[in-house]
Amino acid sequence: MYNIKMTKDTNKNNKHKILIIEDDSLLRNVLGRTFAGEGFEVIEAEDGALGLELAIKEQPAIILLDILMPKLLGTGVVKEISSRNPDLLKRIIIITSAVESEYLASVLEYGVTTYVLKGDHELVDIVKKVHERMSVLNIK
Repeated sequence: MYNIKMTKDTNKNNKHKILIIEDDSLLRNVLGRTFAGEGFEVIEAEDGALGLELAIKEQPAIILLDILMPKLLGTGVVKEISSRNPDLLKRIIIITSAVESEYLASVLEYGVTTYVLKGDHELVDIVKKVHERMSVLNIK
């Protein structure tokens, strides 16, 4: 189902917030443990509505966002963030499956540029994407 491959702790002193908005509890928990091990303060949401609320309130360094979720789709989260706090858009990394590709096009229209296809990547690849995005945003 998911390739679980833990990464070594390289940034224990890093206390940046990462928000994981994912309705799949297994994936959400694995991502949460992984990023906690990387030194992040992990915030989790199991649906889009809660995720949106937490994104606005917590202002995380990075937001990992699923597309198909209950209460509010990832596309709705992106749309709301674009109107309420557009600076957060560049912090979003979409986590999606090929089935959701039609939704992916709509979030890209809002300026979200980074995404990971579920099942095609190991956890270390997701961690790498997060660190690459933080580097691009000059978040240290």
